[in-house]
Amino acid sequence: SNDLEVLEPEEAMELIAGYKMNKTHGVITHKLDAAHDHLIISAHGPDRVGLIHTFAELCHSFGASISESKMVRMGGQFMVMMIVSLDPKMTPEFRAGIQQQLGDIMDVSTQDITEATRASSKL
Repeated sequence: SNDLEVLEPEEAMELIAGYKMNKTHGVITHKLDAAHDHLIISAHGPDRVGLIHTFAELCHSFGASISESKMVRMGGQFMVMMIVSLDPKMTPEFRAGIQQQLGDIMDVSTQDITEATRASSKL
């Protein structure tokens, strides 16, 4: 049985707090909080059960939020790109933690986009 509820587009948009619709391109974008640090996480490796759960648990353990993400499975490989937002004091520990927990099973890279995000919010 399928327990998923199908929502109308308007209903779905009401559930997505903090997002805005770019009417020109029809793309949902997330306004990132300038008080937080923002990292792009890119990772790929063999697909296996529990990878998404591992990412979510890791973020939760550092008080981080997954602001945006794209995940895909191709040819037995799992790829993810996400923007993670977190307290600036936790950024170094989070970067070390993601490498420690996932670095042996996936190629993981992090890029700090905090300053670029803050600069673009002033435009």
